[in-house]
Amino acid sequence: MVASMRAIVLLAMIGGLALLARRFGPQMRARCMAAIEHMLDGMPDSFPPKRMMSDLEVLRAQSERMIALLEEQRPDSEQAPAG
Repeated sequence: MVASMRAIVLLAMIGGLALLARRFGPQMRARCMAAIEHMLDGMPDSFPPKRMMSDLEVLRAQSERMIALLEEQRPDSEQAPAG
């Protein structure tokens, strides 16, 4: 009886935490990213984490260009249907 009550309480706590994470997760992520960007702004350009973040932006842009070029080169018959 006590074990089943503990299991119910534990499941309720896990469910509550999941709901809170779903509700506040995106806001917390945005706040953390803003704090990191603010902290990195004060660092020199040669600071490794700052260089890594800027390199990721460059890589993302290059990847998008490569995907666009590959999609242009694909024959019309091979293009995936939209949807």
